[in-house]
Amino acid sequence: CGCWGLLILFTIMQNKGRGGSALAKELFWTVLFLKSPRDAFKVANGVKHEKGAIVDPLIELSMSKCIELFTEGLPAVIIQVAAVVFKGGSSPMELISLAISLGVCGFISAQISYDFDTDPKKRAQKPDFYGYVPDGSQARAICFGSLISISSFMLAIKTLGLVLLSAVSLDYVAVFFASDIGSYLLIKIIRGDFIYWVPLEGIASIQVSLITRVVVKIVTDFITVIQFRHPNEVGGAQLVFGQLTSVATLFIALHLAEDSVKLGYEMSRLWLINYILTASALISYCVFFSNINKGYTHTFYSFETGGQATVRNFRELEDDGLRADTIFGSNKNQWKSIYDEVKEWVWQNWPKWMEEKPAWFDERMRSMIPRDMIPSSDDLKQIAAEGVKGAVFKRTQSSSGRRASQSGGRRLSSLEGLRGAFAAKKKKKSPKVIPQGDGELVTEEIAGELMKMSKERRGSMRM
Repeated sequence: CGCWGLLILFTIMQNKGRGGSALAKELFWTVLFLKSPRDAFKVANGVKHEKGAIVDPLIELSMSKCIELFTEGLPAVIIQVAAVVFKGGSSPMELISLAISLGVCGFISAQISYDFDTDPKKRAQKPDFYGYVPDGSQARAICFGSLISISSFMLAIKTLGLVLLSAVSLDYVAVFFASDIGSYLLIKIIRGDFIYWVPLEGIASIQVSLITRVVVKIVTDFITVIQFRHPNEVGGAQLVFGQLTSVATLFIALHLAEDSVKLGYEMSRLWLINYILTASALISYCVFFSNINKGYTHTFYSFETGGQATVRNFRELEDDGLRADTIFGSNKNQWKSIYDEVKEWVWQNWPKWMEEKPAWFDERMRSMIPRDMIPSSDDLKQIAAEGVKGAVFKRTQSSSGRRASQSGGRRLSSLEGLRGAFAAKKKKKSPKVIPQGDGELVTEEIAGELMKMSKERRGSMRM
């Protein structure tokens, strides 16, 4: 029921901007418990990111799978592990059932990571992050198999550790989750990385961020979804820290459980299982890292935030379509530090996009661009008359004075900057004109400001 409810909520959030008929159609499939097959059908048939939808079909499919893992896969495994541990013995069928549950969760996790990394658009948009899956059918099969085994063994380690902690005291489990998730959210807030990357605004953005951050954190810690090392999710360093914490938790839980009446006669077997699981997970990681393409290991210990990655990708990419999708497909909170830079880029290229009409510059993309970044008809006339740079300069200076403060405190050139600032002011009387040394005429007001700037410059040189 929880899975069903979250999927319905997600379907509404994803499709409410597409119109009533599209939303009703998607809800129909969700109510019938067929959302994942529906999303997989979209991805397999190359359905593009539709206007009004928050995320593209591949991300929608991955989010649906995460909800199913969080509400169905994890609880099922926890219950099965607890039954095996507390029962003091288990039949072969029970162990086979547990192994199947672990394998299915591992397969879903591997599929999410594999689909993202092998997606051509993702590799073109973020080549320094996507591309670790090697070419060749055999190499890819080994990589995919190691992803499954990593997720399956780490899920068993994490689940067994928490079950053993609960056998000692439920307070330990509560303290563990509260400290783990609390510290994670606190770090996100301190680093300005709490707001989730999806392009939402207002209270909806905060609510979605809180729910998604917690769900992704828990799913990553339990099932080790390699894709979630992305800066937009938990991040590389946090993923590795979570894996180490899971292994340490199992060892600590075993030591605490040695004096437990419930598990006293089972401890030798549990220690053996611990060693087998830890060694198997370590071997899986070794196979994985020895098989992937070199040059991507840094993504597993990166401290880069989602905002930092978005800004860096925008500045490094050369293709306008990829740059636009990187910026306008993300939450404004991630790129607010370069808002004016993005605005100027749009102004400089808008006439070209309108004339050439590239494939990516469709109705959906135009609807994602903030309105204050779209030049009006008067602005376009000004661009035609004065050139792109002159028009952009005058518009940005007259509409806001944020350029100097938000671009690292860089000052505009003295004469050009003052002209742009004073040109926006309407004067009742004709200004007095004063000749300059280079034969150029400026107003008395601008001349006064130039003298002030000259005195400030000489004072700073003396210091």
